[in-house]
Amino acid sequence: MRRSTRTVTTVLASAFALAAVASPAAAQAAPTGGPPPAAVTYVGNSGFLIEAGGRKILVDALFDGFPGRYALPAAVRAPLLAGSPPYDGIDLIVATHDHADHFGAAAVLAALRANPGAVFVGPTAATASLSGVDGRFRGLEVPDGERRTLEVNGVSVTAMPLLHGRPPAGRPGIVNLAYLITVGGLKFLHTGDVSVENVPISVLHSLGVRDERVDVAFVPHFLLSTPARLRWVTEGIGARTVVASHYQYTEPPDTAQIRRAVPSAVVFRTEGERWTVR
Repeated sequence: MRRSTRTVTTVLASAFALAAVASPAAAQAAPTGGPPPAAVTYVGNSGFLIEAGGRKILVDALFDGFPGRYALPAAVRAPLLAGSPPYDGIDLIVATHDHADHFGAAAVLAALRANPGAVFVGPTAATASLSGVDGRFRGLEVPDGERRTLEVNGVSVTAMPLLHGRPPAGRPGIVNLAYLITVGGLKFLHTGDVSVENVPISVLHSLGVRDERVDVAFVPHFLLSTPARLRWVTEGIGARTVVASHYQYTEPPDTAQIRRAVPSAVVFRTEGERWTVR
């Protein structure tokens, strides 16, 4: 049975063929006299900075990680929390879920203070740990099979739940929100930590994801390495360009396999790399 999809819109006033793994280092300079091209900077793990239409959005970029494991390099973390270039003038900060490799309350609060115009959007499990920044965060509770759209500082962001996994009996599940971000005439989709074994392609279709004609989709790299999981990406999302995510806390990306499966995929090699959207 197909799920019905309902979209709720709220306005915040604070302001396919997938055709060489693309090299982020090949970014082109902006044309003289024209607006800067849209670009994506890899922050760390599943975190990215999106720049488009004169706006800046951080997705899953403000996290502390797990003790004794991967942490953001100091050369990235320091300017990120201080609001220094390129992480200055942030308009929107979003987190897909509240796991420590995607969200850290202290890091989000630091970034909000460093960027006075920024607003944070995330599941209520994440916003519940934020304080001292009244009116600058929005906690979302979106029922399964539905979408909710917010307009924040000139950016449209649509949240939709995609299961992180099935929890053991008697334990609450992790709320993982995928985000469709529309800005500067482009559509970016970040799936967060989706469990494709628990989210069939039909769910994406009922949510209207493929109909959105996504320009750039951020998906965990391990979805690009096996035919069954790749089908979820190509048939369920059908994005013009796919960007690999979740570089840490999993097995390393199989770049050679990704190259064979999705020649046009963008695979970053180091934090701070920048890729110009084409």
